[in-house]
Amino acid sequence: MDLYFLLKKRVALLWLKKSWSAFVFFIIFSSFIIFALEPLVKKFVPPDKPETKEILGFIKIQKKPEGPSRADKILKKLTPWMWALNGVTFIFLMIRKIKPTLTESEEYSKILQSAAKKSLSDNEINKGVNLMKKAIEYSTDPESSVTLSKELKEIETYSLTYTRGEGTLDSKIASFQNIMQQTIVDSLNFLDKGKLLIINVIGSGGMGKVFLAEHTMLRRKVAVKELAPHLLSNPDLVERFRREGQALARLSHPNIVQVYDFFEENGKSYLVMEYVNGESLDQIIKKKEIDSIDKFKNFAVQICMGLEYAHSKSIIHRDLKPHNILISTEGVVKIADFGLARLLDATIYTLPGTVIGSPLYMSPEQAEGKEADFRSDIYSFGIILYEMATGHCPFRGNSSEIIAQHLTKKPELPRQFNSKIPQKLEKIILKSIEKKPENRFNSMGEILSELKRI
Repeated sequence: MDLYFLLKKRVALLWLKKSWSAFVFFIIFSSFIIFALEPLVKKFVPPDKPETKEILGFIKIQKKPEGPSRADKILKKLTPWMWALNGVTFIFLMIRKIKPTLTESEEYSKILQSAAKKSLSDNEINKGVNLMKKAIEYSTDPESSVTLSKELKEIETYSLTYTRGEGTLDSKIASFQNIMQQTIVDSLNFLDKGKLLIINVIGSGGMGKVFLAEHTMLRRKVAVKELAPHLLSNPDLVERFRREGQALARLSHPNIVQVYDFFEENGKSYLVMEYVNGESLDQIIKKKEIDSIDKFKNFAVQICMGLEYAHSKSIIHRDLKPHNILISTEGVVKIADFGLARLLDATIYTLPGTVIGSPLYMSPEQAEGKEADFRSDIYSFGIILYEMATGHCPFRGNSSEIIAQHLTKKPELPRQFNSKIPQKLEKIILKSIEKKPENRFNSMGEILSELKRI
């Protein structure tokens, strides 16, 4: 543990902020020692017995003992020990917060690095430089600090050159691209024999990173998904990634993210997809932007149409959730991430007893490791509708608790949380999330018809 990072002003302030409980304890315990210790000792320690003297053999006089009382003697010995205990406990509580502080500070540094790289990619040099400086101030990793300092120096050199107007426009662009290559995509620049110019990282997940890239031949932005390096050693996962490309290549629909290409290069696997400029449905739900039935219905119908088309091609999603439903700036819904999709004509790849999916949106049959079909997507879609209507999922808790609730618990009525929901819509949601598949809608087409009647 590199304690010298605590000398950094921002890290030290974060440490003090996280150690508030230590300061509260110190103040309370100090107040106890100053104001309460003496009264307590005198209350529980019996007073000294007065001395009795006889005068002239028959007159008895009681006299208070000279010197400090018994309570005063105990208090004199106890007080230093109490202060020592207070100090040791305070130091112990402060030390306990060092490791979490360094970890949180480094995480925040990485967030600032990402923000800086995005600003740099948007040609906001000054903003990017300031964010990079803050990232260095929060960094608690020695190697990261050194790398960031070098990158900052190069960026500042570029910024100074650009500000002074030195060099031609081409040389400025070349200089900027060189910096982007180092700071944004960790030396990953061109892919697929020069067809793809990587711009920056726009996301990451269990399967790997997603890059924003410029297709030099098509002259348009695309998303490039790279299979995570630690997964390349697993042939099954590589095969699943390849199947994702094959599955999506068969789909061509306005409400499904289009796949353009799949290729392997330098021992890595890549998927080239349509780039959607917008937000995920998850972000929109969290911002409470679905504020009318018309907007709700618009999103729901588009999701429904995309899934209906996929099902018509014998493809089920299996991991449908708001995070992988994208909404473009024009309001067009795009279903993405068929990474867990199952081709119904390739059953060899999905074995019974294997649980695949996200717990919050997983169907009961998936939770039990049973075979999933189109109705599993219908269940997940119903959970998404529930969340869109109420702002939260019907089942909450840790993963095991959520899975158990999918299997046994009856969901609360959506109208209990949002009285503006039409009863017809509530019936659609509840029928979609029936425990038994045979009690749900038989197809997305049926749901689409019901939604259009609202």
